[in-house]
Amino acid sequence: MKTFQLTLETSKKAFSPVKTFFGRTFQRYGDINGEQCAASFAYYAFFSLFPLILLLVAVGTFFVRNRQEAAMQVVQQVQAYMPLQQKDKAVIVSTVDGIIKNGLSAGIFGVLALTWSSLRFFQALVIGVNRSWGFRDYGWWGLPLRNLMMIGILSSALLLGIVAPLLIDKIRDLLNLDAQLASFMGHYVDLFFAAVTGLIPTLILFYGVLMFYKFAPRRPAKIRRIWPAALFVTLFLKFGQSLFSWYLGAFANFNALYGVFGTIMALMFWIYVSGAIVVLGACAAAATSPTGQTEHNITGTPASKPS
Repeated sequence: MKTFQLTLETSKKAFSPVKTFFGRTFQRYGDINGEQCAASFAYYAFFSLFPLILLLVAVGTFFVRNRQEAAMQVVQQVQAYMPLQQKDKAVIVSTVDGIIKNGLSAGIFGVLALTWSSLRFFQALVIGVNRSWGFRDYGWWGLPLRNLMMIGILSSALLLGIVAPLLIDKIRDLLNLDAQLASFMGHYVDLFFAAVTGLIPTLILFYGVLMFYKFAPRRPAKIRRIWPAALFVTLFLKFGQSLFSWYLGAFANFNALYGVFGTIMALMFWIYVSGAIVVLGACAAAATSPTGQTEHNITGTPASKPS
């Protein structure tokens, strides 16, 4: 009996920090109204999606002469993070293709729409992540500048997603890696490079989440405090993407419920879930920070800030 009680007390002591951590994480998530942040992100991100694709296509034409090929490269990068069915992805591709065929007027519209919406693309998430650390809200001029920084991080991540596979293929050809690796890998060389290429979207997603957690707060967070949260958020997003894709294919039929708006509803729902995961991850990162120092939050009361 004494042994059992001793084991029970030891277990309680061992799991006490874990319980405290999860309690602080979800408390912060509730205090900053994380669900509303995720819903606002879904609204603005959806309206920014197509203008953002158009702008990236326009930039992509500097590197790829064929505009259709540039569009396909960008759309493929976007599809890698959207758990939609093939028919829904085809709708997005055809929409982008139709806009591109309209020529300059569509491009001007895309740039104008992006100018309005890009400043708000990450606005809800920036506010949520900043509040999760206990910092005051940004001023009227600071928030747009921070949002532009987040757009720059997103653009760099998508650019890496396009360039990285091309660099791997170039290095593979220049160094004749197939012949060198075939001596001890045999027929698994192609499988090896396919696995490496398949990891690129996950690595790029981790880079994007890590940079977002670092630069979204008023004071840049330290990498050592945010990389575990960024890693778990990346894994949850990839797992959630696979699970949601399976759910859509096996059970859900948004088109049957929402008609022609089925694709829109599925996309917005996934963006909302992604936003909630990102905000919750920020709360988890902030929950590990010391509480000795304080920073006035939006209500003017002391709140903890990272060291």
